[in-house]
Amino acid sequence: MRITLAGLLVVPLVSLVALWAFAASITLGNAVREHNYNRLVALSAAPTDELANQVSQERQQTFTWLSTDPRPPEAQLAGTRDRTNAAVTAYRRLVQQTQGLRPASAEAAQATLMTHAVQACRPSGPRSRPRYSARPPRSAPTATS
Repeated sequence: MRITLAGLLVVPLVSLVALWAFAASITLGNAVREHNYNRLVALSAAPTDELANQVSQERQQTFTWLSTDPRPPEAQLAGTRDRTNAAVTAYRRLVQQTQGLRPASAEAAQATLMTHAVQACRPSGPRSRPRYSARPPRSAPTATS
C-alpha cells in the first residue's frame, strides 16, 4: 500500500519538477538576453548619437566650405574633424567594450557597418581634396529654335 501510494506521488512530482526546470531554463535564457540588450542600449546610446551628430555636422560644414567661393582655409574644418575623430574613437572603444553583450550574429554586421560608415566619411588621405565639387557642372550652350 505504501509503495503504491509513493509511486502515485513520485510520478507527478518528478513531472512537475521537470516541467518547472524546462520553464525556468527558457525564462532564464530570455531574461539574460533581455538584460544584455538593455545594457547594450544604455551603454551605446550616447556614443552612437554623438557619432551621428558629429558626422552630420562635419558633412554640413564641409558642404558649406565647398560651396564658398573663394574657399576659406581648411583650418576652419580642423575643429570639426577633430571632434568627429574623437567620436569615432569613442564609438570604436564602445564596440570593443560591449563585444560580449551582442549576439554573435551581430558582430559581423557591426564590423561592416563601422568600416563602411567611417570610410565613407573620410577622403583617401589626410590632406586630400574632395573629389566632387558642390557647384553644378556647366552645361553646354543649347541651340534655341
